[in-house]
Amino acid sequence: MEALIKNEESYKSDEIFITFITCLLLLMFLITFGNLLVLFTVYRNSSLAKKPIYIFTASLALVDFTTGLIGIPSLVIGKMKLLEQNSCSAFYFVPVVVLVTMSLSNLLLMTADRLFAIRFPLRYMVWMTAGRAVKLCCIVNVVGFVVGSASNMVSFCAVVLLDSNYTSMCDRYLEMYRIHGFLIFAYLNVNMTILSVVVMLFCYSYIFVRARRHMKERASRTGTDKQINTFDLKATKTTVTIVITFIICLLPKGIQEYINESPDQACFMNNWPCLIVDLLILSNSMLNPFIYSRNKTVRKLYKQSLTVIISKFKINKPGINQAQ
Repeated sequence: MEALIKNEESYKSDEIFITFITCLLLLMFLITFGNLLVLFTVYRNSSLAKKPIYIFTASLALVDFTTGLIGIPSLVIGKMKLLEQNSCSAFYFVPVVVLVTMSLSNLLLMTADRLFAIRFPLRYMVWMTAGRAVKLCCIVNVVGFVVGSASNMVSFCAVVLLDSNYTSMCDRYLEMYRIHGFLIFAYLNVNMTILSVVVMLFCYSYIFVRARRHMKERASRTGTDKQINTFDLKATKTTVTIVITFIICLLPKGIQEYINESPDQACFMNNWPCLIVDLLILSNSMLNPFIYSRNKTVRKLYKQSLTVIISKFKINKPGINQAQ
């Protein structure tokens, strides 16, 4: 009887595993294709590439594209090794943590950009050039990479510098991560994420109060000393939608990590709620291209880019160009 119960549990675990991996592969395709379309659209339209907000959008799309291209395959391998109780599985979860942190840093940059554009519209037009926006993106992505990988870099340094009871590299790394790395992740990454979310919500609250005041002034009299551009207001609405979506997708994972008291409390394949939380945080990278398409201009440019991509990969009809 016990053997039958174990076989049934094993079968259910395999079924959940296959469903979870299928969902991840579908997410990987949608994320890579959607964000590649965003990058291609910005690249082929010089008018977009010269606007800072679209440069920041392309930077976020690049991080999301990398999540689909590297983060999800790495996560799949990590989950498979976790099933085998392989201590090396910890290495494969690092890219996702780093890329999520980089996404958060890009959202902070976009929030600061929107705050500056609404608070100082005239100075913004002069100061925020395309070249300066590219430099800011590079700085923010480097900072996000360093913060996201801080716990793992400390663990690697501890493996090299400190003695350990284990001979295997993976076992030594896991031991050092339990002792040193997890504390850094808990206090730096989790608390920084909470602080960043609070700061972004406060900034957007201020932005919309100011925008509402501007609309009232605009309705009462024509012409103000510091008029807010309509394009900036629309861009701010899109950005705040992206931020709220990110918070909704990240919140369950943040609560889970905050509750966990040790790195050993990992998601296993028989724990559906835990796996759904993992899918939810990755789905944020898939949703961003759809949020951008709410803008009619961007949606039109999407269609043009798709037409160009299809024409590039279009197969010639039989009987044409058969010179040989």
